[in-house]
Amino acid sequence: MRCLAIVNASQFEQVLWFSSNEIEGLLQQNANVPIQFFCIKAEDDFCQFLQKTDLVILDGYPFNIAFQELIHASGAKLVLIDDLANNIISADLIINPTPGIQASTYQSTRPTISMIGLNYALLRPPFIALAKENQIEKELGSAMICMGGADPYNFTKQILENAIGQDFVVIHVVTGAGYVFQDTLDTFKDERIVFHANLNANEMAALMSKCEWGIYPSSGIVLEGLAAQQKIIAGITAENQRLVHQGHLDLKTIIDAGDFSSKALAISFSQKQNFQFKGQIVDGFSLERICKMLERIVQSNHMKLQRATDKDILQTYQWATDTNVRRYSFQQHDISLEEHTLWFNRKLHDPNCYYYLLRIEDRLVGSIRFDLQQEDAMISYLLDPLEQGKGLGVFILKMGIEQFLSENKSAAYTQFIGDVLPDNKSSIHIFEQLGFKKVSTTSSLRFTKKYQLNVYN
Repeated sequence: MRCLAIVNASQFEQVLWFSSNEIEGLLQQNANVPIQFFCIKAEDDFCQFLQKTDLVILDGYPFNIAFQELIHASGAKLVLIDDLANNIISADLIINPTPGIQASTYQSTRPTISMIGLNYALLRPPFIALAKENQIEKELGSAMICMGGADPYNFTKQILENAIGQDFVVIHVVTGAGYVFQDTLDTFKDERIVFHANLNANEMAALMSKCEWGIYPSSGIVLEGLAAQQKIIAGITAENQRLVHQGHLDLKTIIDAGDFSSKALAISFSQKQNFQFKGQIVDGFSLERICKMLERIVQSNHMKLQRATDKDILQTYQWATDTNVRRYSFQQHDISLEEHTLWFNRKLHDPNCYYYLLRIEDRLVGSIRFDLQQEDAMISYLLDPLEQGKGLGVFILKMGIEQFLSENKSAAYTQFIGDVLPDNKSSIHIFEQLGFKKVSTTSSLRFTKKYQLNVYN
C-alpha cells in the first residue's frame, strides 16, 4: 500500500485508484482522502481514463516499459515506485527507498528524477510520527517477530523455535489474516511469548515502539522498524528482497539472518551484543519530500522550452554576468556586452548547438545549451538568480534533454556530458538526481549519461 502512503500525505484534488484486485474496502478503511476505486481486468481499461494533465503513480512489478510508454503517449506524468532497479524504465520520477542504490543504476528511455534511499521511505502515518521522535524508550530485552500477513512457509515457527533459546525477556509474535499455521504456534508453552493477530497500523506502531528488537524479512517492515528505532535482525524470504537486504547490510542498519535457518539465526543472535545501534536514521519527513516533488512535477506542465533567438541577447547577458552565476562558471573573466553578442550569435547559427530558454508562464527563468562534439552533447545550463532555490534546476536539465532527444534524429547514440566545479553542490545533486554517472577529472567533476532509446529494436 505504498501508493496509499503518498495519497494520504498529498493534497490531490481527485484520486482515482485502479487495481485488478478488489481492495476498495481496504482502501476506504485506511485512506484519509476520498478515493474513487475501479476494479479492472486489463491495462486498457485504465488507459481509457488517462488525460494529459494526470499524474500517474504505478506500484508493481508487472508494469513493463511498453505500458509506461503508453502512459507517456497520453501526455500524463508518470511516477514509479520500485525496489529492484533491474528493468529499463520510462518515468518522470522513480521512488525507491532501498538504501545503497545509486540513481545511475537505472537504465531509462528518458530523463528520470530519482528519489532513492531512506530519505524517501514510504511509511504509514503512525510510523511517520514515530520517526519524528528524537528518542523512543524501549523495554530492554523485548523482541518482536513478524514475517508478514501470510508467511506461507511458516518462517514464524522456525524463528520462534530459535528465539526461545535466547535471553529475550519477552517475545511478541505477530501474524496476519493470511497466516494458516496458528496450530503450530499453539504448541509453544514458554510464558515469555505473547501472540498478536491482525494488528492495524496504530497497534503495530505501538508494539514496535516498545520492543527493543525486531525480527523481520527484508521488506518494507524493516523501514517501519527503523522508524520505531528498533534494533533489527533481518533475512530473505523472497528473491525480490535480496537487493533491499544487501542495502541494509551495507549501511549496517540490520544484523544478517540470511535465510532464517537455525544456523543463520544462531549466528545473528550471537551478534546482538556487539551490534552498533545507529539511532534514528529515518527522519519522518520522507513523504513531505516526495509530495513536494510531485507538486513540482505537476507544475512543470506550465513550463515550456523555447529556442533562443536574437531577442534574448540582453536577457542572457544579464544572467551570464550575474555574480552568483559567474561563481560557478569555468570562465571567470569579465564579459562585455560586445563579447557576449558575438558569442551568442555564433551559437545561434551553429548547427551543432541546441540552445533553449525555459519559460514559466510570462517569465524566462533560465537557459540550457547542448554543444555537439561528435557523439557527445556537452551540457551548459543556468538559472535566473531570482529563480534559484526553487527546485527548477532538475527540471530545466530534464526538459532540455527531452527536447534535444525529440529534435535530434541521431540522439540514440548521444552521450550527455556535464562538467561541474567541485564546490557547485547544487548542480552536482541535480546531475546525480537524474542518474548521471560521476567521473572526477583534474579540475572538475564530469557527469555522463546515455538513454536507451532503441529499447524496442
